[in-house]
Amino acid sequence: MRVTLGPLADAVMCDLPDEVHEAVVQLVDSAVPAVPQAGSGVAFGPWWWVAYEVGGGVLCVEDVGWVG
Repeated sequence: MRVTLGPLADAVMCDLPDEVHEAVVQLVDSAVPAVPQAGSGVAFGPWWWVAYEVGGGVLCVEDVGWVG
C-alpha cells in the first residue's frame, strides 16, 4: 500500500522534532497492515496519533498530533 501525506500532515511533519518524526513514521508503518481497504481511522502511539483515510490502495495521512 502506498502512503501519502495530506497538506496538513505534511506541514505538521516538517515541524516535528527528529525523534517524534521517526516515531510517527514507525507508527504509520505499523498501522499499514491493519488498515481496511477503504475508510478512515486513527492510529495511536504513546505520545502521538495519526489520522488517515484509505482508498484505492493508498493510505493518506490526513493529520498528525502529539503531546509535547
